[in-house]
Amino acid sequence: MSDTVFTREEIEKHNNEQDAWIIIDGYVHDVTNFARMHPGGSSILKNKLGKDATESFSNPSIHSHSASAMELLEKLRIGTVYVPDQKAESSRVFVKKNQDIDLDKGLVTQLASLGDKYQKTIHDIGIANRLELRLFDNPLLEKFTVCPLWLVPAVWMPFVFWGFYKAAMSGLPYPLILIPLYILIGGLTWGLIEYTLHRYLFHLETQSFIMNALHFMIHGQHHVNPMNPNRLVFPPVPAAPIIILTYLLITAIYPVYSMGLAHWTGGLLGYVLYDLTHYYLHHGTPSRNPLKMLKTHHVIHHFKNEKANFAISFFALPYDWVFGTWVVDKDKKC
Repeated sequence: MSDTVFTREEIEKHNNEQDAWIIIDGYVHDVTNFARMHPGGSSILKNKLGKDATESFSNPSIHSHSASAMELLEKLRIGTVYVPDQKAESSRVFVKKNQDIDLDKGLVTQLASLGDKYQKTIHDIGIANRLELRLFDNPLLEKFTVCPLWLVPAVWMPFVFWGFYKAAMSGLPYPLILIPLYILIGGLTWGLIEYTLHRYLFHLETQSFIMNALHFMIHGQHHVNPMNPNRLVFPPVPAAPIIILTYLLITAIYPVYSMGLAHWTGGLLGYVLYDLTHYYLHHGTPSRNPLKMLKTHHVIHHFKNEKANFAISFFALPYDWVFGTWVVDKDKKC
């Protein structure tokens, strides 16, 4: 927790969506990068930016908050409000940050070396109020850990167009009917892969140095810093071996190459849509269903229950329902 003290005049200057602070219980919180992920929507915070939001935050008739929300609030804390001859006090209990982690240095080695303490630590040091963090001190390694949104469709959509064209030219019967069908079949195939990876690999409990490092690079860093725009989509280099393997597997299963190719291409399109959807769920503000529902579904996974709501794209939603991991926020808590 920061010991920095701010005057109310200083806090009032941070009153817009690009620079957003609020006061709760005498503590100052930077919600700039969290506002768009707020389960109640960013609009609920607009009138409180640069001001004291304690009354609204504590009033369940306006918006109630769960224990996980209280823990998240501590992670956004940057200091206290200056009160002459008086210390800020709070009756709330928050999770204490790990003081041994240097957030200005590469995190992979630091966190991987924690052994069986790794899992607890990555949940305690959430840094949603910091947009950027380093995974590696080596600048070359660090470069390969980021991926801008545009790179995913730029790399993979040409293969999608090629795949459907090649399938049609290779004798796929009734292509105008079967290609849309294989988009659905391939999308649902991707949805099962997405769900399985997210549930069983991305949330695997690890302890060894190597497994901790791999877990943090693949997914742990995303839960620590969910608003980083350059780490929301999967870089093409590590994605390529998986995509090639699925191509070889699916086309080998089908007795007719053109049908296997159409199925694989539909799955590749599903993957591209998944990455684009994931980015939008973190940085977009949908006002209507079904996207609004999908964002709420994903926000619950991030901030309330990491053991539920593993689906990110629409193609994976059926598997949350089938396997009993679809959680609805009945109490409308965040």
